[in-house]
Amino acid sequence: MAVVQEIENYIKEAGLAPGAKLPSEREFMEILGVGRSSLREGLRILEVNGLIDVKSGIGMFVSFPAQTPKIRFLIDKKNLLDALKVRKQLEILAVEEAIENATGEDIQKIEASLLRLEACFEKGERDPEEDKLFHQLIYQSTRNWVLVDILKNSDQLSRFWQGPFGDEAIFDSTSVFHRPIFESIRARDKQAGKNSVKKLMEQVAAEIEQKKNWPVEVFSQPQLKEEAGG
Repeated sequence: MAVVQEIENYIKEAGLAPGAKLPSEREFMEILGVGRSSLREGLRILEVNGLIDVKSGIGMFVSFPAQTPKIRFLIDKKNLLDALKVRKQLEILAVEEAIENATGEDIQKIEASLLRLEACFEKGERDPEEDKLFHQLIYQSTRNWVLVDILKNSDQLSRFWQGPFGDEAIFDSTSVFHRPIFESIRARDKQAGKNSVKKLMEQVAAEIEQKKNWPVEVFSQPQLKEEAGG
């Protein structure tokens, strides 16, 4: 989404450090030359991704980076399938807890994201950020912040929304599973939710199995400093 990139560029170019206060919505609209609805959508994506903090009645701030080292993996077929097994269980748990804890407002936000996704699909377009937001909104609606943090701090799980294994076409084959997941949450139907997640993950697994010529992409893992005398 263009406005997301523009806000990120503004933060970098202005040299804003974590904790720095950001312009107000009105100021951002003038700086970036965008409308209120586009700006708010971009700010919501950045907040969900943990890049900004929005404090009601106070303002918006650049987020502090997570203190826990991120999880890093080699990107190959086996590791992706292993990561998929983890994500499958997390998604099932998230949907079940969303069914228990999601408020009416949560459901409205998830549906709004779904409608934007479906509009993209109908136009033959892809929006990985919106796809990621759809799932993150489900995680947030669980009120289980451990789940939210796992998703936010795991590079490997995040890759499923970032042109998975170099093939964005996966969004085309999995797009049909988003509405059943949403409808199960709205209907408070755990079994339907579990079945819908399983079907989505089975399709992703099939895409992984069919792909050939796997690249191996290495992510460096931060090294913890040893204490003196340790």
